[in-house]
Amino acid sequence: MTRSICLRLAYDGTDFVGWQRQATGPSIQEAVERALAGACDVPRLVVEGASRTDAGVHARLQIASAIVETRLSDDEIRRAMNARLPSSIAVLGVATMPDGFHARFWSVFKRYAYRIESAPRRSPIGRSYAMWTPRSLDVARMRLGARHLLGRHDFAAFASAGSPREHTVRVVQHLHVFQRRNITTIAVQGTGFLYNQVRAFAGTLLLVGQGRLAPEEVAKIRDSRDRRLAGPTAPPEGLHLVRVQIGEGPGRKPSLFEDEADGVDRGSGALRDGVGSQDGQPGVSC
Repeated sequence: MTRSICLRLAYDGTDFVGWQRQATGPSIQEAVERALAGACDVPRLVVEGASRTDAGVHARLQIASAIVETRLSDDEIRRAMNARLPSSIAVLGVATMPDGFHARFWSVFKRYAYRIESAPRRSPIGRSYAMWTPRSLDVARMRLGARHLLGRHDFAAFASAGSPREHTVRVVQHLHVFQRRNITTIAVQGTGFLYNQVRAFAGTLLLVGQGRLAPEEVAKIRDSRDRRLAGPTAPPEGLHLVRVQIGEGPGRKPSLFEDEADGVDRGSGALRDGVGSQDGQPGVSC
C-alpha cells in the first residue's frame, strides 16, 4: 500500500554536516532515508525535512515527509527505523497523512531556541549544546533589543549568503528571551527564516546583553539591510529546532499567524517549554 507519512524526529547534530545530504560527510537526511528504506525493504526512498538545519544544529522536533509502499503499520515503521538509526537520531513518531503531504510546504511555523551559557570558565560538559561566553548577560537589555525583531520586516541585515530566496521579508511571530541559572535562551517563532537568521539574531542580541550594542540600535541595523552592521553569526551548537507546526495543506496558514506578531512576552510559557503544545492550535496531527 502506497501512502504519505509524516516522521517526527529528534537528533543531535554534532557529528553531521546538517540535515541535507552532502558529498562532504554524513547527513541526517541520508541516515533517515537509509533507515526508512531498510524498514520498507526498498533500495532507496526520499525524505524531505521541514527545516534544513545546518551542521552542528540540533532538533528536539523536526518534521519530515516521505511516500512509502509497505504493509507495515506506522508504529512498526517507527520501531524498524529506530533499530537501524544511530543513537544520535530518533524517530519519535510516524503518522499516515493525506495524499500530497510535504513537510516543508505544509509547515505553518517553525520555532527555534538558541542557548547561551555564561560562566567565567568554559566547561567541557554540554559544550555541544550551548554557546559559551565568559561575560554575564543583561536579559532586560536583550528583551528591549528583541522587540525590534518582531513582526514583518526585511531581515536582509540578518541573512547569510548561500541559500536561494525570492526576497528577504519574513514574519517573526514571537521572540522571547529568558534566563535560568547561567543559561540564557532566545526563543524565536516565525513562518519561515532566512539562512542563518536566528543565529544572526543571537549574535546581535548577545552584543546587546553584553552592553556592547544599545537596544535601539537593533532597529537601525534591521532597517539598514546591511549584514555587516549586525552581530556575528552565533556558532551552530547553541541552536535547537524545537517545534514545527503542520497546517492543513500547502500554503494554508491559519489566519491567526498571518502578518502579525504576538510580542516578546505574550505566549512566552509555550516558548519556554520548547516543545510544549499550544492548545487550540490549527493544523493536522503528525
